[in-house]
Amino acid sequence: MATFAYLHLWYRSWRHLDGVQMYRVGYTGATLVITSIAVSVTVHMSALLDEGISSTYRALAALGIAIILYRVVNRSLIVAAIALSVGARKPSAIFGTPADNALEFSTLVLGAATAVLVVQVPPLALLVLPAVFLLQHRALLKQLVEAATIDTKTELLNAAAWRQLAQRELERAGRQKTATAVLVIDMDHFKRLNDTYGHLAGDEALKAIGEALADELRGYDAVGRFGGEEFVALLPSVDGPAAVGVAERVRERIESVQVRVERRTGGIGSIAVTASVGVAAAQGGVELDDLLRAADGALYAAKAAGRNAVRRAPTQVTTAA
Repeated sequence: MATFAYLHLWYRSWRHLDGVQMYRVGYTGATLVITSIAVSVTVHMSALLDEGISSTYRALAALGIAIILYRVVNRSLIVAAIALSVGARKPSAIFGTPADNALEFSTLVLGAATAVLVVQVPPLALLVLPAVFLLQHRALLKQLVEAATIDTKTELLNAAAWRQLAQRELERAGRQKTATAVLVIDMDHFKRLNDTYGHLAGDEALKAIGEALADELRGYDAVGRFGGEEFVALLPSVDGPAAVGVAERVRERIESVQVRVERRTGGIGSIAVTASVGVAAAQGGVELDDLLRAADGALYAAKAAGRNAVRRAPTQVTTAA
């Protein structure tokens, strides 16, 4: 069972993606083996059920328990690894979204139904296979889309995906004549951090900032990594003064972040990081590059003010003609 599940994961996902890390592959294999053992024990224990229950009902009960147990054990092992390696995170990142769980549960149910039909009524199994293939195609498509749009270090949108989403939001704001604001967030002294503690520490800092932004901003704000140590956030229906308040809250949250680093003198420590934030706002439709240019100018003003500061563009970006 574990071998089959592992080959299935490779065929569905890993062979299409670059940069698959072997330690993750090994851990995934171990979780599948442990999960399969737990499920196998449960299935064999079904023979101990009350003999008064028909064999069909016993088999169905064992199958249902096995499906639930497979999900619970496998997910618990993954949650434990995440908690031990990176600490607490958002529930959706640990347990998966409702859509992800529904997809996996549906796949398990259809797989179980296929197995039963293959044993009991083989011709009918052919009727289930198209649904199984469609579910797997949907899962693969979702993973490929995420690989093309998500920045791997921060799990935020990458620059290209962020621009597309931000442009659509600005077009909507133009039609509805609503306010929009942009934050450009740049980590302070990032090169010094890399030079002092190494690039792995820099990656940890980027990841920590990405998590802080995802937690602090609203779910429908477009948040992305724009490149290097620079992040961007587009805030729909937020005017200039409100955007400055959001930027201050983001700055304070970043200032509270502690990044674990390996000191070159030996031992593990933690360091604080800060960021400067530039804010620009507009009413109605504007060009995205104009809004970014205004926010970038405000960012330079924040850097000139001594860093770890928020500055807003002095004038509101004008509506596009």
